[in-house]
Amino acid sequence: MKKFLKRANRGLILAAAAAAGVAVFTLADNAGFSKDKPELEALTRQYLEKVKKVNLAAPADRSALAKALINDYWCDTGEGYSMNGALKDEMLDYIENYQDSASVTDYVDVERSLNVEKNGFRSAKATVEYDVSMEMDPLSREYQILGLESGYYYYGDLTGTAEQAQDGSSAGTVNKNLTVNLYFYEKDGEWKLGTADAANREMEG
Repeated sequence: MKKFLKRANRGLILAAAAAAGVAVFTLADNAGFSKDKPELEALTRQYLEKVKKVNLAAPADRSALAKALINDYWCDTGEGYSMNGALKDEMLDYIENYQDSASVTDYVDVERSLNVEKNGFRSAKATVEYDVSMEMDPLSREYQILGLESGYYYYGDLTGTAEQAQDGSSAGTVNKNLTVNLYFYEKDGEWKLGTADAANREMEG
């Protein structure tokens, strides 16, 4: 009986020590993330500013600039498929086949909200309510924002609303009200994007 109690007590002690270790690790990880959160917010805004510049570029230059953007800011997560949206390779494949020749003559973006939260160990999710108004010539109702949207993962219609110019020209305006989810992973001490998706806010349930 004494041997059994000793073994039971030893088991309880080991279980308590393991639980304490997990608790300490979790607290340390959460504290580290609190320090990283401002950096991730700034990185999200920086990425969106780069997205804007890419889409304002001349049509002939957009694809090359978009590929450079993805290669600079994104990493390979090691996944073959993600429920969280498009992976780096999928984004690059979409850009490779991208053919829209409309000129974006103005791009006005508004950040309605930004929330960054933990999404697992050394992983984070930034959710941005993001409105974009693009003046285009010619008007392209199907235009997708390079760096945010990809035909690989979108749910429903991402075309937004389109208005033809009143002067009879081919120009017009496309307005999009998006919720963008950007998933970050820490790689070699640096935060990188690994997955992204965009959806019309009106279609989210």
